[in-house]
Amino acid sequence: MNASLFLIACGVGAIVYRRTKTTQQSSVGPAASGDLVAAVTAAAATLLLLAFLFGVGDGSSIGAEPAPPKESAVSSAPPAR
Repeated sequence: MNASLFLIACGVGAIVYRRTKTTQQSSVGPAASGDLVAAVTAAAATLLLLAFLFGVGDGSSIGAEPAPPKESAVSSAPPAR
């Protein structure tokens, strides 16, 4: 589940990166590139939102009762000298 949410967030980031490329390309200037900061921000926001909606956690069960503590053997005999 966590991996699928991460892949979705990466896909959203890639789409944002491709959509923010400048359309003005000149033969003299460098190749057009996307806005990396916007792409990373969109991916992080997507991951945060999906994790909140799907309740992704660490895999531990919620509401499980903790195991009872082990009782130590108690002896009524005095300690050896």
